[in-house]
Amino acid sequence: MWAHGIDWWPTQSPGQDEGTYSCRVGEHSVDFQLRVCEPTVVFAKEQSAHSEVKATAGASATLSCEVAQAQTQVTWYKDGKKLSGSSKVRVEATGCTRRLVLQQAAKGDSGEYICEAGGQKVTFHLDVPEPTVVFAKEQSAHSEVKATAGASATLSCEVAQAQTQVTWYKDGKKLSGSSKVRVEATGCTRRLVLQQAAKGDSGEYTCEAGGQKVTFNLDVPEPTVVFAKEQSAHSEVKATAGASATLSCEVAQAQTQVTWYKDGKKLSGSSKVRVEATGCTRRLVLQQAAKGDSGEYTCEAGGQKVTFNLDVPEPTVVFAKEQSAHSEVKATAGASATLSCEVAQAQTQVTWYKDGKKLSGSSKVRVEATGCTRRLVLQQAAKGDSGEYICEAGGQRVTFHLDVTEPTVVFAKEQSAHSEVKATAGASATLSCEVAQAQTQVTWYKDGKKLSGSSKVRVEATGCTRRLVLQQAAKGDSGEYTCEAGGQKVTFNLDVPEPTVVFAKEQSAHSEVKATAGASATLSCEVAQAQTQVTWYKDGKKLSGSSKVRVEATGCTRRLVLQQAAKGDSGEYTCEAGGQKVTFNLDVPEPTVVFAKEQSAHSEVKATAGASATLSCEVAQAQTQVTWYKDGKKLSGSSKVRVEATGCTRRLVLQQAAKGDSGEYTCEAGGQKVTFSLDVPEPEPESPALERPDRRGLLVVKEHEDIVLTATLAAPSVAAVTWLKDGVEIRRSKRHQTTSLGDTHTLTVRGAQTLDSAVYSCCVGAEAQDFPVQVEEVAARFCQPLEPVSGELGGTVTLACELSPAQAEVVWRCGSTQLRAGKRFQMAAEGLRRSLTVSGLRAEDAGEYVCESRDDRTSARLSVRVPREVKFTSGLSAMVAEEGQEATFQCVVTPSDAAVLWFRDGTQLQPSEKFRMSQSGASHSLTISGLVLEDAGQITAEAEGVTSSAALRVREAPVLFKKKLEPQTVEEWGSVTLAVELTRPWPDVKWTRNAMAISPSENVAIYTEGASHRLVLRSVGFADRGFYGCETPDDKTQAKLTVTMRQVQLLRGLQVVEVQEQGSTTMEVELSHANVEGSWTRDGLRLQPGPTCQLAVQGPIHTLTLSELRPQDGGLIAFKAEGVHTSARLVVTELPVRFSRPLQDMVATEKDKVTLECELSRPNVAVRWLKDGVELQVGKTVGMAAKGTCRTLIIYQCAFGDQGVYVCDAHGAQTSASLKVQGRNIQILRPLEDVEVMEKESATFSCEVSHDDVSAQWFREGSKLRSSDNVRIRQEGRTYTLIYRRVLVEEAGEIRFVAENAESRAQLRVRELPVSILRPLRDKIAMEKHRGVLECQVSRASAQVRWFKGGVELRTGPKYEMVSDGLYRKLVISDVQPEDEDTYTCDAGDVKTSAQFFVEEQSITIVRGLQDVTVMEPAPAWFECETSIPSVRPPKWLLGKTPLQAGKDVGVEQEGTVHRLTLRRTCSTMTGPVHFTIGKSRTTAQLVVSDIPVVLTRPLEPKVGRELQSVVLSCDFKPPPKAVQWYKEDTPLAPSDKFRMRLEGHMAELRVLRLTPADAGVYRCQAGGAQTCAQVTVEVGGLRPQAVVVCRKDGVELGPSDKSDFLHTDLHVGITKRLKNVEVLEGEGCNFECILSHEDTGDTATWTVGGKTLGSSGRFRATRQGRKYILAVREALLSDTGEVVFSVRGLTSKASLLVKERPADITKPLEDQRAMAGEDAILSCELSRVDSPVRWLKDGKAIRKSQKYDLLCEGTRAMLVVHAASLKDSGEYTCETEASKSTASLYVEEKPNQFTEELADLQVEEKGQAVFTCKTERPAATVTWRKGLSELHASRKHAPSQEGVTLRLTISALEKADSDTYSCDIGQARSQARLVVQVPKPIA
Repeated sequence: MWAHGIDWWPTQSPGQDEGTYSCRVGEHSVDFQLRVCEPTVVFAKEQSAHSEVKATAGASATLSCEVAQAQTQVTWYKDGKKLSGSSKVRVEATGCTRRLVLQQAAKGDSGEYICEAGGQKVTFHLDVPEPTVVFAKEQSAHSEVKATAGASATLSCEVAQAQTQVTWYKDGKKLSGSSKVRVEATGCTRRLVLQQAAKGDSGEYTCEAGGQKVTFNLDVPEPTVVFAKEQSAHSEVKATAGASATLSCEVAQAQTQVTWYKDGKKLSGSSKVRVEATGCTRRLVLQQAAKGDSGEYTCEAGGQKVTFNLDVPEPTVVFAKEQSAHSEVKATAGASATLSCEVAQAQTQVTWYKDGKKLSGSSKVRVEATGCTRRLVLQQAAKGDSGEYICEAGGQRVTFHLDVTEPTVVFAKEQSAHSEVKATAGASATLSCEVAQAQTQVTWYKDGKKLSGSSKVRVEATGCTRRLVLQQAAKGDSGEYTCEAGGQKVTFNLDVPEPTVVFAKEQSAHSEVKATAGASATLSCEVAQAQTQVTWYKDGKKLSGSSKVRVEATGCTRRLVLQQAAKGDSGEYTCEAGGQKVTFNLDVPEPTVVFAKEQSAHSEVKATAGASATLSCEVAQAQTQVTWYKDGKKLSGSSKVRVEATGCTRRLVLQQAAKGDSGEYTCEAGGQKVTFSLDVPEPEPESPALERPDRRGLLVVKEHEDIVLTATLAAPSVAAVTWLKDGVEIRRSKRHQTTSLGDTHTLTVRGAQTLDSAVYSCCVGAEAQDFPVQVEEVAARFCQPLEPVSGELGGTVTLACELSPAQAEVVWRCGSTQLRAGKRFQMAAEGLRRSLTVSGLRAEDAGEYVCESRDDRTSARLSVRVPREVKFTSGLSAMVAEEGQEATFQCVVTPSDAAVLWFRDGTQLQPSEKFRMSQSGASHSLTISGLVLEDAGQITAEAEGVTSSAALRVREAPVLFKKKLEPQTVEEWGSVTLAVELTRPWPDVKWTRNAMAISPSENVAIYTEGASHRLVLRSVGFADRGFYGCETPDDKTQAKLTVTMRQVQLLRGLQVVEVQEQGSTTMEVELSHANVEGSWTRDGLRLQPGPTCQLAVQGPIHTLTLSELRPQDGGLIAFKAEGVHTSARLVVTELPVRFSRPLQDMVATEKDKVTLECELSRPNVAVRWLKDGVELQVGKTVGMAAKGTCRTLIIYQCAFGDQGVYVCDAHGAQTSASLKVQGRNIQILRPLEDVEVMEKESATFSCEVSHDDVSAQWFREGSKLRSSDNVRIRQEGRTYTLIYRRVLVEEAGEIRFVAENAESRAQLRVRELPVSILRPLRDKIAMEKHRGVLECQVSRASAQVRWFKGGVELRTGPKYEMVSDGLYRKLVISDVQPEDEDTYTCDAGDVKTSAQFFVEEQSITIVRGLQDVTVMEPAPAWFECETSIPSVRPPKWLLGKTPLQAGKDVGVEQEGTVHRLTLRRTCSTMTGPVHFTIGKSRTTAQLVVSDIPVVLTRPLEPKVGRELQSVVLSCDFKPPPKAVQWYKEDTPLAPSDKFRMRLEGHMAELRVLRLTPADAGVYRCQAGGAQTCAQVTVEVGGLRPQAVVVCRKDGVELGPSDKSDFLHTDLHVGITKRLKNVEVLEGEGCNFECILSHEDTGDTATWTVGGKTLGSSGRFRATRQGRKYILAVREALLSDTGEVVFSVRGLTSKASLLVKERPADITKPLEDQRAMAGEDAILSCELSRVDSPVRWLKDGKAIRKSQKYDLLCEGTRAMLVVHAASLKDSGEYTCETEASKSTASLYVEEKPNQFTEELADLQVEEKGQAVFTCKTERPAATVTWRKGLSELHASRKHAPSQEGVTLRLTISALEKADSDTYSCDIGQARSQARLVVQVPKPIA
C-alpha cells in the first residue's frame, strides 16, 4: 500500500498570520481560515490571583474561583499537570463559579493548583497536613460485609493505638452494648458483634474515632434453601485408583445451576472430569481416579455448598512380601520386648495397636523406624503386656501375639548383685559374673548405655561365666557396668585411677618403625626408672626371648630385637609396664626384586676336575651385595674360592675343581637366593703331558707370607718386562714390587692373601714364563677370648682378645650392629692383641660385644654402672606473699624415688592443714596456707643430703575496702547509715564530708565492728548534703548523700468497721511522720470533738473514737493530712431481732390448707422459711406473707411430703414447729377388668376412685408405666384410664393401678398374629470357596424359622450358620462348593419363602477373544469378547496401560458371558493395544485411529513486495493442523533468518524477510493432504512516479522555510512487534502493545476482546503513540478472560488475556470458643471474597467434612461446625486460605450430669425395707446419699449401690426414726424424696 503525507507546523501565530491557508495535491486542495483574536478578561477583577488554602486530611477540599462570563471554560492543573474529573477529583461549574473538589484530601494532594482560562490563571496553594493516624493504614475505609440470617455478624477494624476509644453507629444512630449488640476491644482491634443477625440488621455501620471513620455496609439476605434437606453437608468418599469416582448431591429445584470446585479451584468438563445434571441430581464424575485426585470437592449453588472429601489411596503393597502376617513372640518379664516388621518403602508411616487400642511413644513404649524396619520396644515387659499387637499402615496390618512369661532365676544365687572393682590404668579390666544356666544370653551396659564387642571391649562367655574385658583400661572407663539377662542384673562399679608415670615424658606413645626384610629390627623405649620391668607383646600376644627374639634392658632403655626380620613380623608391638604402654607399628615390606627376572632360581652345573668352575648369576641392581654358601655354609674368598662382582653379574670361581667341590651352592641377597648344583666327576686317566718349557711348577705359599717369583728371560734392550696375574697386568704398589737385573726378573707380593692364588706370567717381548701360585688359608683363631667388663657411666672401658695369626683382620659388633672407629669407639691391633676401647660410657652402651674373624668369634658382655646421684634439677625459688594468702614452693629431684624433707629456719615441717606436702613423680611441693607475718623465713628442701633453699617473705596485707560507700538519698529529718566493709579488721578509719573530717556528735555516731565500719547521721537536714568519704592507710571511698523534702506517706489506712447499735469504736491512721496535722470527716462533714466523738494524736498515729452509736451514725469516715487521704465505711448494725410469738406444732389432714404463723420483736425484718433444713420458695403449693411484725407460711394443699419440721429464720433468731399430715382413706369404686385383644389392636383399662386429686400410678408386671406414643394415661375427675394404642405380644401381663393406699389389678392377654414374610429370599450367586448369605425379613422378631435345602432341613454347624437379627433371618453358607447349588427355603410356620442359590466357578476362560479395530477419529470403536461362564466380578479393560471406566466417552457392558467395550469418541492418540482381563485370562486387540483429513478453509493470497522489505503469507486449515510444511517451488523450507514460520490454531503463517529477486516464486503450504500455493513478486529498481504536492496560502505557493516544513513519506506497513499473552490478577490492570513497521496515518485500528469490539472508554482504553498501538485494561474482571485481537489495514495480531481470581484474605479472624460436651461448637471467620475456598485444620492436621465436622461457607463467612463436641475436640483450630490464615482455640467443657428419673417418695411399714431408686443421664463419678443433712455411708443399715446409670439406696430394718427426707447428690445435681415409716396399728 502506498500513502502520501504532508505535515505543516507554523512556528508562531502573530496577528499578521491571519488569512487563508491552502494545501494542494494535484488538482485537489484544502483551505484553512486562520483568525487570531486579542485576549479578553477572563476572571472577575475581585478574584485574588493567588490564595492559600488549608484542608483536613480525609475531608473534601474545595478550590473556587469566579470567571467574568458564565460560559467560560476553565482547565485545572496541579503542579503543572492537567486534571480531569475522576472519583477523586470533581470539577464543578455553577454560573460564574468554578470549583475543584478533592474527595478525601490526603497529604499527597498538597501543592499548587491552577485554574486556567484564555491564557489567564488563578493559583491556589493547598496544604493538607498529615492527619493524626487513628485507624491502621492497611484498614479499608469502606467494606462490604455479608452475613447469614440467624448467625452472628462481626464488623472489625484496626486502630493505630490500643488506647483509642471508638463509637459505633448504624445508619447514623449511635449504638451501645445490649443482648443484641456486643462491642469488643482487644489490643488494636475493635469489633461490633450482632447476635442472630436478621434482615432488619442490614444497613451502614460506622466505626468513628478522632473525626475519622471506617464504614461497613452489612447485607443480611433472606436465606434460601438450595440443597435438599436430606442432603448431607459433608461426605467422605473413597475411590479405587484407576476406577471412576462419582460425587453426587441433590438440589431443591431442578433448574438450579451448580459449580464444582476441587480444593477451592473451579472445575470444568474435560476428558478427565464430567459434570452431569439429571433432574434434581448433580454429579461430578472423575475418570480413572488417581492418588492426585484426592482432596476436597465442593458443589456450590446460591452461596451454599455440599462438600465431599475424596480419598483415592495408592494401591501399593505396604508390608514386605516376606513379612509374616502373624507372629508369635515370647518375652521374659523385666526384659525389653521388641516387635519388628518390614515395610515396602522407607517413608511408610505405621500405627501400633494393643488389643485394638492405639499406642503412642512413652517411657514404657518406644516406637522406632530405621530404613524399612518398624519396631515397637516395650521397656521392662510385664505379664500385663501380653496380648495382641498390630502394626497397621495403609489399611494393611501385621499381627504379633506377645507372651510375657514370669522370669526364671538368671544369675547364680551366690552371685553378688553389686561389686566394687579397681583396675590399673593401661591394663585390662575384667568384670565377671555367673549365670544359672550355660545357655543364658546376657547384655552389658555402661552407665545405662549398651556395650557391644570392639577392639576396646571384649565380651566372653565360658560355661556359666560371663566376662566383660576392657582392653587398656583408662580413667574414662570408670563407671557403673551392668550385666543384664531376663530383666535381672548384676552391677559392677569400676574404678580406674590415674596411672603413675612409667615411661619417660619425652617418649612417644606410638611410633612407626620400618625394617628391611632379612635384617635385624630393633624396637626401643625409655622408662622413667631403671628398675622398671616391662613386658613385650605382638598383636596382643606376649613375647619371650628366643633365637628369633631378643629382649634387652640397659639402664632406662628397653629394647626388643628381631633377628632376620621378615614380612610376617610386621604388626603392632607393645611395651607395657604398670598398666601403661608404648606402641610400635613395625612394617617389614616385601623385599624388592633382587635377582633379574630372567635368572633361573636353580641351575645344574658340570665342571671338569682340575679346571676352574664358575657359578654366575645376575642381580637386578649393580650395587646389590651377595653372599655365597656351599651346602649351607658361608663361603669367603681364598686361594681356592674367588668371589667376583662385575656390573650386575656375580660370580663364584672354584680353582682346580675337584670331586669334593661337588654340592649345592647358593647365592643369597636380601632374603632371596639362586641355587646351583655343581657336579665335578672324577677325571679320566690321561697320558702324561709334556711340560711346557715356559711353565714352572705349582708354588704353594701360606697366607700372610710373601710370594717371590723369579723369571730368567733374555730381554732385548728395547723390550719392557710385564708381569701378569691370570692375564691381567700387575701394577707396582706397596704389595707388588718388581725388579730386573739383566735377564733375571723378580716379582714380590707382600702378605699373601687367598685372593692372590693365580697364574702369574712374566712377559718380555714375545717371551713369557708362567708361575702357578696357590695361597693356602691359615685359620684365624682366638687364642685368648674376650672377657666381661664393666664401667661407670661416662667412664672408659677396654675389651681385649688375642688372635692368631697376627695378620688376621677382625670386625667388632655390639649386638647385631657393626662398630666403626670414631670418637667414642677406638679399635687397635698390636701383634696378636685386638682391643676395643669405649669412652664416655652411656647406659645404652651396655650389651654383648663380639669380635669376629673370618673363622672364629669371641664375645663378652659390657655392663654400665649408673651411680645413684641425687640432685635438684629444679631448685626452690624465693617467694613473697601477702598475709592471709598461701605460698607454694616447688622443686624437681632426680631420681624420682628420692625422699624429700622440708625445713623452715632449720626446723623440720610436718604435714598439716597449714603445711601441705605433695609429690608428683620427680616434682615435690610445699604449700603454706593462711600466711601470717611469723611464717617468714628460710625454706629448705633436703633430698638424701642434697639441699635447696629459698627465702619466704610475708608482706603485710593492705587495708582495702571490700564493700565501698554507695550513694544514699534520705528525707529531711530522717536518719541514714553509711557503711563500709574492709578486707581485714582495722581499728580506725577516717570519715569525711566534703573532704572535712567528721567527729562523733549528738546527731553523728561512728561504729566499728571488726572489718565493718558505720557512720550514722540522725535528724538529717539540707546542710548535711554532700560527698561523704571513708579512708584507710591504703584505700579510700566516697559517695554522695542527697537530702529530699519529706513526703508524708500513709503507713496504715482506715479499715471497714462494723459496730452494733449503742456500741463504740476506734479508728486509727498511721503516717510515716509525726507532727502532722490532719482532719476527720463523715460523709464529707468535718467531725468536731464532743461527748461521743474524741480525736487524739500520738506521734504518727491519729485516732478517732466514736461512742453511743446509732444506725444513722454510719457512713464514710475519711482522714486527710498533707496530701494523704484514706477512708473506710462505718457500719452500725441494729440490735438482733427475736421472736415475741413462736411457731406452734400442727396436725393436718392430707389436701387441707395449713397456716404456720409467728411474730417478731420489730417489723421490717426479712425472714427465710425452711423445711427440714431446705429453704422454701413461694410457688403454687406454698405462700408466704409478712404484715407488721407477723410472718405467715401457707401450704395450700398439704401432702405427706409436707410433713416435717418448719423453721422461720430471721438471721439472728429462729423458731420452729413440726407438721404432721394424716392420710385419706382412698377406695376403689370401680376396679379394673381383664382385657383380651389381638396383637396390634388397642386395649383400654379404666378405674374409678373415691376422692378427688388422688395421685395414681399404673404398673405392668411391676414396672411403672409412663405416657408414650403407644401408651396413653388419662384422668377425668375420679376416673383413671390406661390405653394401649397398639399392643404387642410381649406387652401381655398384669396391669396394676395404685392410688395412694388403694390398688386394683387386671390381666392383659394378647393373641399373636400369624407370621408373614416382609422381604422374601432372593436368588444368590456366590463364588466357589467363598461365603454365601441368604437373607429374608419376617414380620415378628420372635418368629422361629427353619431352613431347608431342597426338602432337607439344615442344622447349624461348620457348614451352615443361622442368624436371627431382629426381623432379619440369615443363612450363612461357608466354603461354597458346586454341590451347594440348590433351592433354599426359610419356613416360618405360617409362611415360607424360597430362592435359588448358584455357585460360580473360579476358573473363567475366554472362549472368543477381541478383534483388531480401525476407525477414523472421532468415530466410535467397539470391542467384544466372550467368557466361558458369566462373571460376578467386573472385568478390567485397559487402553495401553490406562484402565478404562464406564463414563461419558467409555461404555462397558456385560450380557451373560458376552463383554463389550464402546469407545464413543476416538482420537489418533488412542491408537494402541486394548486389553481385556478377567481372573487369570486375558485377550488383546489393536486399535488404530486415523486422523481427520485436514481441509483448507482460507488459501494463500499472492503477494507483491519491494526489495529488502518483507511479505507475510498466511492461510487457515480445519481442524487445526498439528504441523504444516512450507515449500518454495518444490523445495522444503526450514525456519531461518530468512524465513519465519508460525502455527497458531487454524492459522499457518510464513514471513519472508529482506526480499531479494531470488525470493520471487511460488510458495506452497501443506498440512496433511491439504495444500495451497501463491505467487510472491519482488519489485526491483526505481519508485513509481511520485505525485506532486503543492501547498498555498492565500493563493501564494508555500515552500520549505523557517516558518513551515514538509514531510513526504512512502510507506509499506507491517507488524514488527506482535501482541503477547498476558496474565493478570482480578482487579488489576494490564496493557497490550502492537508496533507497526511504519507510522500509519490511514486506516483506524480496531481492538476486540472475547469477540467484542472495544471503544476507547470505560475500563478499556485504546491509544496510539506513533507506530505503537496500546490497549490498556483497567480493573480486569474474570469475564474479560479471552482472546485479544488487534487489526489494522488487513493486518492482525492475536494474544490471550487470562484474568486470575484474586486469593481471598481473612478480614475477621477466628475467635476462641467454649462449648459444653455434647453440644455443637461453631468457629467462624470472615473472608474478603464470597464463597472463597478455605482449608480447616485441628492442631495442624487437616479436617475434612464428616459426621463430626461440617465445613460451611455462607457468603464471605467460613464456618466449621463441630457436632456433639467432646473433650477430645478441644484444641487449636486453623482456617487457611491461599493468602492468609487465622487460628483460635476451642475449649469443650464436660456437660453437667443430671437426673433422668428422680427419687420417689416411699411409705414402708416398720421393720420392712425401703429402696430409693433414681437414674442419671450418664454414670456418675461421685455419689453422696444423705438423710436430712447427714451423709450416709455403707453399713448394715444403709446399702448404697450403682449399676451404670441406676443409683439405689437400700434401707433395712426400718424404724420410725428412719422417716426423713433422703437425697442423692451427684455433684452437679441433687434429687430428694421423703420416706415415711408407718407403724402398724395394734390389734385390739
